[in-house]
Amino acid sequence: MNDHPAESPAATFQQVIEIVDTYDGYGNLMRRTQSLEPIATAVVYPTDAVSLSGAIDAAQENLIIPILVGPAELIRSVAAHNNIDLSGYRIVDVEDAHAAAARGVELVRQGEAGALMKGHIHTDELLAEVVRSGTGLRTERA
Repeated sequence: MNDHPAESPAATFQQVIEIVDTYDGYGNLMRRTQSLEPIATAVVYPTDAVSLSGAIDAAQENLIIPILVGPAELIRSVAAHNNIDLSGYRIVDVEDAHAAAARGVELVRQGEAGALMKGHIHTDELLAEVVRSGTGLRTERA
């Protein structure tokens, strides 16, 4: 068993920063982003502690302005169970992961979000909505 804290689901964002910063990658990235404005980000289906805390940690680092897209009651329950403060963050209530992926992509298409962040959803389910003809994020070249 590997005792490396970054590989533990309970590793905190700060622990990960300290480990990655040892190699100057994270520290360099953070220094380069300090002058940038945070980007509105549709966080698709943040229904577990890791994805929800990751989004909130990124907001606290002034990297993103999260728009939490998923079942509102479930997101709030995960937050309460893990002592994550959601005050001030927008939640877009949808029924399930599929609807969250579709709504997240729609928020980007409408210009309400400038980026997508994957939560506790299968990658293929999110990407299916991203590349969907007509409603996805495909361009004329894609």
